[in-house]
Amino acid sequence: MHEELTETINPAEWVKDLNSRIIAVAVDGSDHGDRAYYWCLQNLIKSTDASVLKPKLIFLTCRSQHSDEVARVEALALLRSYASLTKTAGINVPTRIVLLKGEVKREISDFVDTNHVDVLVLGSRGLTNIKRALLGSTSDYVSKHCACTIVIAK
Repeated sequence: MHEELTETINPAEWVKDLNSRIIAVAVDGSDHGDRAYYWCLQNLIKSTDASVLKPKLIFLTCRSQHSDEVARVEALALLRSYASLTKTAGINVPTRIVLLKGEVKREISDFVDTNHVDVLVLGSRGLTNIKRALLGSTSDYVSKHCACTIVIAK
């Protein structure tokens, strides 16, 4: 389940086409999410020749199915802060802000596939092999279940 938090969205801008690239960045307020954000800006947004391929940016975060309104408000503030940073950096591309709700890895995977995202950028928490085996890794899950290119920023 997701909640579109973008104030105005023109659905025609988000149609999959050959002249643009839809890039989703999964952020969570951690250093890992920050690395994913900055990696995306430096390597996918700023380096793109806008006359050839127009980037479109989606900021995603996810909250638990059972989280309260306080968690929603905090997640909304987080997403808006990344969108504001982007504008402050002088980057003017179509941007969406989306709050997912549920199990992080499944919600991200479902959203990315449903919205025809070309590239998903997310951070790595740096789990040990044992913790990854026991808990499961979001980056590992999405790399196996998403149809798009996955970039794991370390």
